[in-house]
Amino acid sequence: MAAVLNEILDTNKSLANKLTVKYCFNFIIEKHCENRGINLISCNLASKLVENDDDIKYSSFRLCVPAEEYGKVMTASNWPASVVVREWIFNKDNTNSSNTLPNATTNASAMKDVNNTEENSGVSKSDI
Repeated sequence: MAAVLNEILDTNKSLANKLTVKYCFNFIIEKHCENRGINLISCNLASKLVENDDDIKYSSFRLCVPAEEYGKVMTASNWPASVVVREWIFNKDNTNSSNTLPNATTNASAMKDVNNTEENSGVSKSDI
């Protein structure tokens, strides 16, 4: 399962996560996930936005996690308020066998965990 996290990192913070990140390194994201008990398979730079002044403004990362970790990644309380997390959309034209999503049962189970966590944490989907 892959998810994209978008982070904004301003100069007054060492880590914030909307994970369209202002010049952030993989190891910062990896450490944040480790601190939250999220097991990563990989953390890769997916894209970066460079504006006219040639400074990197934002970067997006693709996190690959085991299917059973999907609920943890999608739980808003695992990320600072500025983080936007969304499911990675695979390129439909790519026929690579690894370019598949977990089955519906796995996703339903993971989202059930997310919904239970939201009910217990006071964080709602509207906060995401």
